[in-house]
Amino acid sequence: MRIAIIGTAGIGKTTLASALSEILSLPLIKEDLGEVVQAVSLLNAPHPAPVGQGNPIEICRNACRRWLAHRQGIQEKLPGFVQDRCAIDILQRWLLLNLSEQDNMATLEIIRQTRALVSTLDWVIIPPFNMSLEKENEASLTRSHSLSLLFRGQSLTIGVAQMCVPRNKLLLIPATVRSRQERIDFVLDRVRRGGRDI
Repeated sequence: MRIAIIGTAGIGKTTLASALSEILSLPLIKEDLGEVVQAVSLLNAPHPAPVGQGNPIEICRNACRRWLAHRQGIQEKLPGFVQDRCAIDILQRWLLLNLSEQDNMATLEIIRQTRALVSTLDWVIIPPFNMSLEKENEASLTRSHSLSLLFRGQSLTIGVAQMCVPRNKLLLIPATVRSRQERIDFVLDRVRRGGRDI
């Protein structure tokens, strides 16, 4: 069983991924987005990057490419897992930040890599976006994101997922399924009813 939990920050991906990993006795692949987040912060900095640091767009592109290559290596080694984020989250950032600029071939390559990685998954699960987003992350660090940016990011994630994931492998958790336990039960019920052996 190969499961990915995707979506914008603060919607409970890590909580759900950790719980499913434990219940299903599957290894948890952590999001490991540190390099990508740092690269994006350079891109969004109010002042240009210091001389010698490189082009912020190219730094972001390379961080995304390295994340995808690393995730591919992990997925190739493990027969089953639950992963916190997947290639769709990287493609979402690539598109949101327009990292290709005018280089359509670069975007096509990221889309191709995303589809290849997603094709090996049994389920891609998207928790619902809600207006009472978590105020802290899993490391108890305060979140400070724009609600409009998060909403736009979640919308783009859903759109990308619908374009890259077969319908029978994509599970959007409804907004009415709120608590941690309700989400766990909802996912396990849908997976079991999907005829997959867990």
